[in-house]
Amino acid sequence: EEFSLSNEKLVEKEAKLQTIVQEHEELREKESSYHKQIEELSKVNEIFADTETKLQSSTQENEELIEREVAYLKKIEELAKLQGNLLDKENELHDMVLEIEDLKAKNCLAEKKIEELSNLNKS
Repeated sequence: EEFSLSNEKLVEKEAKLQTIVQEHEELREKESSYHKQIEELSKVNEIFADTETKLQSSTQENEELIEREVAYLKKIEELAKLQGNLLDKENELHDMVLEIEDLKAKNCLAEKKIEELSNLNKS
């Protein structure tokens, strides 16, 4: 009987040991799985950090481009005003040319009348 009790205890202890070994193996598998997940998450985190850096760089470039575009638009606006002023001056000059031509024509008529009157006075 003693031997059979001892055997039973030994069988129980062996079963407990096997359970512990099996739990230990499961824990190791979980630990290994967690390490793989940590590695994958670290890679994803690196990719995210790289993407964030690129995004910040792109955002900064876009802001600089917007600033340049605003400056160009201001210059274009200034040039448009200058062009408008030049067009006004050109129109003024054209009007002056027409006025001068009109005055020349009147002067020519006046000279002809003076010549005619002078010829009448001579005769």
